[in-house]
Amino acid sequence: MVRQKPQCLGRVLLGQFAFRAPQALATDARGIEPLFPFGFGLSYTAFAYSGLTLDRAVLRACETVAVRSTVTNTGKVAGKEICQIYARYGRPRLKRPVRELKGFAKVELSPGESGEVTVEIAARDLCAHDTTLQAWTLNDDVITIEVGASSRDIRLGSELHTVCAGAVHRRIEWDTQPVFVLENPAARYKFNGFLQKQLCISFEDADRMLEHCANSFVGIFTTFDRCFRHTFPKADVAALLAEINQEADEQDRRAA
Repeated sequence: MVRQKPQCLGRVLLGQFAFRAPQALATDARGIEPLFPFGFGLSYTAFAYSGLTLDRAVLRACETVAVRSTVTNTGKVAGKEICQIYARYGRPRLKRPVRELKGFAKVELSPGESGEVTVEIAARDLCAHDTTLQAWTLNDDVITIEVGASSRDIRLGSELHTVCAGAVHRRIEWDTQPVFVLENPAARYKFNGFLQKQLCISFEDADRMLEHCANSFVGIFTTFDRCFRHTFPKADVAALLAEINQEADEQDRRAA
């Protein structure tokens, strides 16, 4: 049995190396150059891509973006090309593939002929399921929309900003890892004040303590105990967590 450091959502996975074999097939993540990449195909002619445009620069929930590009047959015989649309996430909050296929369209062109290809991508197609929140979430991110002939033959790219409709931060519990506290501005501020009051320290010192704990993969209060040899009263901890989560619930209700 093997215990791994959490890779996503703060979970420690127990398992055997044999069951991890599918991860070896993740050629993009591992930087492996495949002989035949996803979407690869042969043709008697060649195609050039140009003029990529998005009909919006910012995408919110329930909206759709139209991806348009021009494909030109630069060969000497007629042929068909499958124009593939991929999404590459800038700073995904959840673990995502290096590149995800989001749509495709086939176009048939004579020699020298050009055609416009349009593929629509809905915001829901860019969501990921957060098992902690038990919901599909669209995160604040800068996504590169790519157009190509295969997953490794990318011809064009353009940035698309995605905007989250509401809070996506998890509830803070006793065993929540420090990284999830630090990524939540409201929770971080509350924890800073808690440390100031409990330890009689300054705002700056409390913030340094939190940063020192950032890479720990055990719960934040267990981390405090191990790093600083200090155990906080359970009643004070419960009051802090209740206050943080109550404010988060109110924000979610306002955003709904």
